[in-house]
Amino acid sequence: MVDAYHKISISNIKLRAHKAPLRKEIELRTIPNDKTGIAEVRI
Repeated sequence: MVDAYHKISISNIKLRAHKAPLRKEIELRTIPNDKTGIAEVRI
C-alpha cells in the first residue's frame, strides 16, 4: 500500500512511488538480470 508520502515498504526497505495513487494497493513486478544478479522492480 502506498502511504501519504508516496512510499511503499518491502521487508523494511522503503521505495518512492511518485505516480502511484495514495493509499491504494499497487502491483510490483520484478525482472531479474542473470548477468548482473540484480533485479529491476517495476511499479
